[in-house]
Order: sequence, then C-alpha cells, then structure tokens
Amino acid sequence: GSKRPTLDDASEMQVAQRSHEARTTALALLQRYVREAGFAACAPFQNGLSTTTWSGPDVPEPTSVSPHVAEVIKQFVAVKDALLELFGDGEPPTRGQASRTYEAFVKQRKSVDTHISKLFSDRIEVFGEVDFEPSQILFATVKVVLKAVSEWVRELTFGAHGLQQMEVDVHFMGI
Repeated sequence: GSKRPTLDDASEMQVAQRSHEARTTALALLQRYVREAGFAACAPFQNGLSTTTWSGPDVPEPTSVSPHVAEVIKQFVAVKDALLELFGDGEPPTRGQASRTYEAFVKQRKSVDTHISKLFSDRIEVFGEVDFEPSQILFATVKVVLKAVSEWVRELTFGAHGLQQMEVDVHFMGI
C-alpha cells in the first residue's frame, strides 16, 4: 500500500531543505548586517554625546546641528546607497523608469515614516526579524540607532541650552 519515495521526491525534499537552510542563513546574515550598520551609525553620535557638555553655564545656545549628527546622517546615506546598489539594477533609469523610481522612492519614504510613527506609538522589538525589503532594512538600522541614542541620552543631564541642542539635533534627523 504505501508509496515508496522516488528519486524525484527525494531531490525535491533536498531542494526544499537546502532552500530553507539558505533563507535561514541569509536572514541571519541580514540581521547581523543591520546590527553592524546600526552600531556603525551610532558611533559618531556616542562620541559626540560623550565629548559634549550638555549642562552648565558654558553651554552655548544652539545655532546649528551638532557635527556628530551630520556623521550619523552620512552613515544612513551609506546604508541607503548600499541597499540601492544591492537591490537596484545599477543602470541609470530611462525616462519612464525614472518616474517609477521616484514613485517607488515616495512609497518607500511613506513606509519608513509609517514605521517610525509606529516605533513611537507601540513597543517594537529592536533586534527583531528583518525581511529583504530595502525600507525594512533601513528602518531596522534606524531602530538600532534610536535605541542606542535613547539609552545614552537617558543617562545625561541637560541644561536649557543642552536640551535645546538635542532638540535641534533630533529635529534635523527627522525623528
């Protein structure tokens, strides 16, 4: 009565198993990339926080964004560029493709904005699973940075001008 597996059935099972193993490994590598990219983007901010005086009479009134924030933005741009290189086709778009690319960018930006809004309204797992979507990867990197910054800032004491500077920096980052 029972059907004996054929070579084709065994091959299909092997392919399915190998495919599952490859996806699991790829997801683990992606999570590691997000963590490392997030930590790399955090480094300038942590350095800026530790070398800046945030309270006291010597803290000047803010007139511009802190240099360490500009470095964090450069790190995010580097991650975005790497994602575009990885997920894009690398070819300059034609006129029709350019409008579709712009529409995709706007859609991706709205997706990231939605994710950031959700971050502040819900409790979100920082080092959770990430899928192979550029907006999800970029957002996961942002979550790592925001989590680290929130932990560091929690331990600081701010004077009026130090708090104003932090507000300027956070506003500039768009969060």
